Amino acid sequence: MNTENRELLKRKVLARNKLYELQGSRYKRLLKDPLRTLKYYIMQTVGYLQPYKVTYTTLWGSKMNFYLPEGGMVYYYGFWEANLTNFFINFLKEGDVFFDVGAHVGYYSILASDLVGENGKVYSFEPTPRTFASLTENANRKHNINAYNNAILNEETTIDFFDYGPKYSAFNTFKKRTGKEIFFKEDVSTISVKTISLDAFCKSNSVTPTFIKIDAEGSEHLILGAMSFLLDTIHPLITIEVSNEQDLHDNSIKSITILKQKNYQCFKILLDGTLEENTLEVIPKYDNFLFVHPTKRYLIKNLIS
Repeated sequence: MNTENRELLKRKVLARNKLYELQGSRYKRLLKDPLRTLKYYIMQTVGYLQPYKVTYTTLWGSKMNFYLPEGGMVYYYGFWEANLTNFFINFLKEGDVFFDVGAHVGYYSILASDLVGENGKVYSFEPTPRTFASLTENANRKHNINAYNNAILNEETTIDFFDYGPKYSAFNTFKKRTGKEIFFKEDVSTISVKTISLDAFCKSNSVTPTFIKIDAEGSEHLILGAMSFLLDTIHPLITIEVSNEQDLHDNSIKSITILKQKNYQCFKILLDGTLEENTLEVIPKYDNFLFVHPTKRYLIKNLIS
């Protein structure tokens, strides 16, 4: 993706984010973009009754398949998180190696695929079989994506994994959630999932990641705790979700502590994909933060405000 197309894509994301900022009010979203919103409401309602597959064209022109309501956020807004999307557009370049841990239906994997280009690679990990089927379809459209039906954790084993169904699949996790009403669902199911650690994966496959995005719904600290080789030797850039919500606060503290002990520096990702240094003394309700080892700080120097 050339510079002109990257700038155009960022403008599209920022424009769509104005609709996202109204997510607390269905009425305001309907007034803001009535045609898109009404169509989406109808499609999501049908999807809640019976999930069905759609083909979606991303804001940058790539095709994706997924089920509604599972991929509803991408279908409606056009992105998963505006700030993280714009940071990837700013940072990822031709030839980079991108790890998508918790890839879901593959939105970030598809974006990264086009950003790292012909000489780059994307490694995507998604544990839920139903969601992995969509990820695989999307990955197969690209020559540079390798998809794995595994949970990344701290060892190679088999675990029980909680599946909240197609409506809430983005919250599937190895530890049952209790902090939100949506997780008190009678139809939550338990599936068996194979796990691997990133250190073991990289060593056995001779892979050196440039960037690792981790979205693991509370298991980030376990993943990072088994990444000594990568954190001490390779120093990839890393983004993780942090949250002060009941189920996620302890994980956030432990994850931040691990990265700081490895001398990683923290940056807040702004809406336009630029960065500002942050100590994370106060954990926000929810956001993604970038962690960079001092030896790789030169890679982001032009993005720091």
